[in-house]
Amino acid sequence: MIFQPFLKQVKQFFSPNQELTVNQEKKLKILVLTDYFNATYYTGFYYPLRSLAAKKVADFTALCHQDILDKINKKNPDLFWQQLLQSEQPDAVIFNRYGLAYGRFLLAECQQKQIPTIYFIDDDLLNITPVLGEEIQKRLGNPEVITERKHLLENVDLIYSSTEYLAKKLAKVFPQQQIFDGVYPPYLGHLVNKKAAKEKKADSEFKFGYMGSKGHNQDLRAIAPAIAQVLTDYPQAKFEIFGTVSLPEELTCFGDRIKSHKVIKQFDKFLQQLYQLNWDVGLAPIEDTEFNRCKSLSKYLEYTAAEIPIIARNLNVYNQTINSENGLLANQDEWYEKITLLLHKPELRNELIAGAKQTCSTKFKLEFLAEQHLQIIESLRDKN
Repeated sequence: MIFQPFLKQVKQFFSPNQELTVNQEKKLKILVLTDYFNATYYTGFYYPLRSLAAKKVADFTALCHQDILDKINKKNPDLFWQQLLQSEQPDAVIFNRYGLAYGRFLLAECQQKQIPTIYFIDDDLLNITPVLGEEIQKRLGNPEVITERKHLLENVDLIYSSTEYLAKKLAKVFPQQQIFDGVYPPYLGHLVNKKAAKEKKADSEFKFGYMGSKGHNQDLRAIAPAIAQVLTDYPQAKFEIFGTVSLPEELTCFGDRIKSHKVIKQFDKFLQQLYQLNWDVGLAPIEDTEFNRCKSLSKYLEYTAAEIPIIARNLNVYNQTINSENGLLANQDEWYEKITLLLHKPELRNELIAGAKQTCSTKFKLEFLAEQHLQIIESLRDKN
């Protein structure tokens, strides 16, 4: 992995106990191209850049791939990018998980105009595995999309990775590239209105759940036997899912003790709904695969924002942050044990969520990520 000196300085700049200050004489203008307006966009860019805009040190414009398809002249894509760069006058362009449409044309225009370019990546998007499902394979694993994504990763000024593990993997594919990993994702607990009423439940009731997308069907299926055993042994237990993830077949027999909540795409409303579901415990199973080892611990921060203590799979994704004071880790054969431990100990649940909020609010501050973006862009501009 190649870390230029200025990137080392950026990385060393961040400390959980350090107050961050912004010293910017001129507003930066940032253009973000994102594949979709999804959770990665909102957590990685919308909220951090909005905080910079509130400090009047940066402005940003974001376009998704569908915006491009709707606006571009397919016979002359260069003209669209030329006009966009002329109107926006960006100081930097960020590609967020981007591939198509016409990303390489924008990259070429930026290189010609010496505008710094950054590619942000939070999954191993060059190796989309079939286990994620046919729809995701078709959308993210399309060979044309992979080819375009690889071209961008090879040629931008900087690859910006969500985790160190993913950065090291990318460094083997792009040995000559500059690759940076730092603070990600941010803790967004301030988005949740804690005065809002939660769903009612009896004092004796224990409600636990899983929040995730259809790409995590296999992760949930892997622990379904443990969930079923908890429901069998403890009549007061109820299990819920939230998102596009599918309910495992072996759980359907529990009738009204199982509930499914539809996905909410707007991120702040998603967090609010998660909070109001009033779960006692949130599960974060994850299969031990090379693809999954590249992931960030976003579920931990989302559960914590919703004040839900977590039980997470004991893998690198979680075990570098979660300890006995801010969550529980479970090996694959320990899910029943850890779930029932928290079922019996509400005081431990309270202690864990207090510890999790302390961890997330100190190590994953939104201001850290916003300042990190700013420092990286300024460093690239200085280099150019």
